[in-house]
Amino acid sequence: MSQTMNSSREHGALRQHVVDQLRDEIISGELAPGTPIRTEAVMERFGVSNSPLREAFAQLAVEGLIEVYRNKGAVVSPLTRDGS
Repeated sequence: MSQTMNSSREHGALRQHVVDQLRDEIISGELAPGTPIRTEAVMERFGVSNSPLREAFAQLAVEGLIEVYRNKGAVVSPLTRDGS
């Protein structure tokens, strides 16, 4: 059971690392609005599998930072001053 718990923690840490890094890059303008974010490229860059990446994309989409397109990856959303 502890191996499963460690695996879950690692999965969560990987997801959060991807979220934090992409969020920082979007907010800083390094990833400009309209920039495509390709699933395969992000998986390779961060060394993550599809599952934590999908969860990271979902979190960033809820935050309004990206728009996710099934089987195509995601695109950076337009940013507004009020955060909406």
